[in-house]
Amino acid sequence: MAAGITRSSSWGPRVDQLSARVLFGGSVLLLLGIPFSIALVEISAGILLIAVLIAAARGLLRVPGPVWWGLGAWLAVSLLSTLLSQEPGLSLQAWINKTCEYALLCLVAAHLGTDPRRARWLLAFTAATAVVVALDALYQGAAGRDLIRQRAMIHGGRLMGPFGNPNNLASYLLMVMPLQLGWLLEVRRRTLRIGLIVGFLLEGLVLLRCDARGAWLALLLALALCLLATHRFLWLGVLGLPGAVGVLRWHRAGLLTTVTRLDPGRSEGWSVAWAMFRDHPWTGIGWGRYMAHYLAYAPPAQSYNPSIRVDWGRPQYAHNCYLQILAEGGVFSLAAFLGLVGWILYGLVKRLAAQPAAQAGITAGLLSALGAGLLNIGFDTGLYSLQIASLFWVLLGLAAGVGAQGGERAAA
Repeated sequence: MAAGITRSSSWGPRVDQLSARVLFGGSVLLLLGIPFSIALVEISAGILLIAVLIAAARGLLRVPGPVWWGLGAWLAVSLLSTLLSQEPGLSLQAWINKTCEYALLCLVAAHLGTDPRRARWLLAFTAATAVVVALDALYQGAAGRDLIRQRAMIHGGRLMGPFGNPNNLASYLLMVMPLQLGWLLEVRRRTLRIGLIVGFLLEGLVLLRCDARGAWLALLLALALCLLATHRFLWLGVLGLPGAVGVLRWHRAGLLTTVTRLDPGRSEGWSVAWAMFRDHPWTGIGWGRYMAHYLAYAPPAQSYNPSIRVDWGRPQYAHNCYLQILAEGGVFSLAAFLGLVGWILYGLVKRLAAQPAAQAGITAGLLSALGAGLLNIGFDTGLYSLQIASLFWVLLGLAAGVGAQGGERAAA
């Protein structure tokens, strides 16, 4: 009997060790799949789900308490929207396949983010993957097809690399480049610094060739935030001012006009979302049902001025994720989302304030990356693109874990 007990109890540590490795390895696999393979993202999510269930059963998940409450509130109010929808079955499918999956990614990242060493490895892997993405996109510009996915350039001269369109590539780089800048501000190894600088410059060139002008301004603001948060005022002047002037001179006065002008297609998407919200202010039209009801709210093409070509895809996403959450889930869903994000950012800011400026680069980079993402989804479809949404929720979870870390820090 004693021998039986010994053999049985020996399985516990082995299962714990295996689940920890699967959580980390599955997250690495996910980060690799985000730019290159949607199927790999889905497979990784399935692996992580199994590992999370095992770790939770063993009491091993180190997730900050407010993350549980925030994600729980977000899932609960969005589920309420699905159940009160006119098509609860279809809404429930969208809730399970997307909302629950993103919550899982956030939960796993929050768990891993509480470990400084693992958080740094995941951020480093994200930064390294972005360099591969940039090289792939530059190859596409030279050869007409990217090397990894063999995607042809179907948007004129705009690069899109392994992604389906240039805006998604720009959104991806927009959230990764502040992470790389933050890492560069902290690291002391010369070879690593040189590698980060080269990768950063390559990605900047790719971002320019995406011709996503709103992303340019969002990135400039994010990088400025990172430098200000770490008291790199000289860097801000030396790098920021020439960069801003260069972009403005390249496109002259037309840049600001292009970014601030709301084109008819985007204006229509915003108007449709607002009309849906006004009709269903509390629980929304139904989770995942914006596109299905779009044409019922959109004006007929004949109602536009003849000078406006109605050549955008209809139905389309709202191109403002906040408005689309309002339309699909109502005011409570948006409040739950903003509450979760706000609490996580607050924790990250507190940690940033407690760190010496010279050692706060990675924290500042993570904060700036999320700020760039949150600004970008006000004008694009990031939270409704599996690849970009997955990256956003992983970074949000890592920010929750990093913000909850104690005073200990892993060696650079």
